[in-house]
Amino acid sequence: MPTVAETARLLEYYGDLVRTLALLPMITHIRFQGLLQTKEINKLSTESDSTEADDKKDVSKSATSDKPRQLPSAWALLFLVLAEVCASTQFFDPSDRQVRRAVGEMVRTQGRASGGFAQGLALAEKLMTHEDVYELVRFVAAYAGYTSLFVLAVLRLDKLDSEVDINPFTSARKTIVHIVRVLIAPRFWLLVLLAIGFVLGHWSLLAVVIKKKKVLELINTSTELFRALALTGIVIGPHARELVAPFATLQCVGAFARIAHVLVQGRVPFASLLDHGPFDAGVSAAFIGARGTVGIEVWCILILLPFVFRQRKFAMLLPVLAVPCIAVLAGEPYASFVDPYSELLMKQLPNLVAIVSLLTIFLGGFPTMILCLTMCQLLIRIHKLDKGDSEGASSLDATASPSDAALQSKSRS
Repeated sequence: MPTVAETARLLEYYGDLVRTLALLPMITHIRFQGLLQTKEINKLSTESDSTEADDKKDVSKSATSDKPRQLPSAWALLFLVLAEVCASTQFFDPSDRQVRRAVGEMVRTQGRASGGFAQGLALAEKLMTHEDVYELVRFVAAYAGYTSLFVLAVLRLDKLDSEVDINPFTSARKTIVHIVRVLIAPRFWLLVLLAIGFVLGHWSLLAVVIKKKKVLELINTSTELFRALALTGIVIGPHARELVAPFATLQCVGAFARIAHVLVQGRVPFASLLDHGPFDAGVSAAFIGARGTVGIEVWCILILLPFVFRQRKFAMLLPVLAVPCIAVLAGEPYASFVDPYSELLMKQLPNLVAIVSLLTIFLGGFPTMILCLTMCQLLIRIHKLDKGDSEGASSLDATASPSDAALQSKSRS
């Protein structure tokens, strides 16, 4: 039988998996909407009785001009980006050694790889079981995925006529002209300059405030609020129905997983959440925090459920995916059905999260890869991992065991 810590960690893995999977429907649809649009045009044109060229042009216009907005609002996607950043503020703290430990583990694993696909695959699976490496890979992939969607929404590239063009130069020219027209917006650049001026003018004060522990805790706890605002904006704003339904289903499952995680980790029974009032004395901070998290996640589930039930296949998929979380919350004897698979899931879920993260980066195309590399370079600069001298090497050796440090120094020599 798994311990409480192992069960909480398993629920965290499961929530990360479905949250990363929720990115794929949006990214793949935007990436391949040209093929889908061309297929729809051809279908409509073949069904029409008329074969004249002007009639085919009218069919093409009706398939593209009446098409709803593909991506949700840019501000909702921005809140999703802020939620991911606020949940991983430790990566941007130079005094925190989590990034150094993750990079050091990657370097040592690379040094132990002597050749062979099977050995490399086994080392990669073992690498993802390292907590620091797992958190770093998950954050970079989620940040790159949501930020790429935000950039596409800001530039309104989802509204661009993405019909498949044989000539790549013509397609590139249309995209560049569209981006230039969007960027020529005086109000947008005035707001950007105003924000930059405020940050530069109060940089010393902001740097002192951000470094305080209480401020960092407040930023970290605002993750749930940003995510709830983002999901609310996605639901009430303009969107494509075929995108929101799978996204809402996976986000609902993620909300169930987060509820189960916070209650199991805090050892708070679900039935006891309403035993105390909001102003009762003697209530622990862990109980108040768990109740606040459950309240926000329940709100997210309630606003997403109508979009899940609009399609029968997702309405049937939601209970299947949420059953493990509900069984763990219900306790015995229902939790005993999940216990035999806990050990296997603890080994395989980090690898599944890594695979989905890589798919998110590669399917996102050039913007996602550029954002991923930019975040990696930023973390390298913050933690000064780009130094090739003995100081940069010793920073990685400090996190290694004696045997690993000896192996790493031998590989460098």
